Amino acid sequence: MRQSLSEQLGGEGTRKRRVRRLPAAVLWTGTAASVLALFATIIDQAGNQSLYGYTEAAYASHGVRPDPGLVYAILYAVAVTVIVLWGLMFLSSRARGWWAPVLSAVPAVVTATIALLLLTATEYGERVFSPVWGILVLLPAVLGVIATISLVRDARR
Repeated sequence: MRQSLSEQLGGEGTRKRRVRRLPAAVLWTGTAASVLALFATIIDQAGNQSLYGYTEAAYASHGVRPDPGLVYAILYAVAVTVIVLWGLMFLSSRARGWWAPVLSAVPAVVTATIALLLLTATEYGERVFSPVWGILVLLPAVLGVIATISLVRDARR
């Protein structure tokens, strides 16, 4: 029997396969961005400690010297938490139906909340953490929203 042109070119099967690759690619990119935040903290602490320098400058005018160990412990805790949340997003992306977008939305929202807290945390009227660090953590949150949207589209099909 003769096949139609759409069947010869792949038809719906090709389209569905391509759609499922998008969330996976976004999830891998988001995980890489999360790991990048961890490595950036490690490199900064071993190098010039600019993240601590920003925090130290915020407190210096008030005569307070923050503990560098505490500052980096907070930054490491944030980086590891974001990586764990992305691991949960990977697991949730394997769920069938509406569970995948619902379960991936939770880590995306938590990551965005953490990033916004880092960007807006103030004490003595000064920002506590460098805006660069907040933006670096906000990147996985944006990718999480994109992954959730693409998982919603997959669930509708």
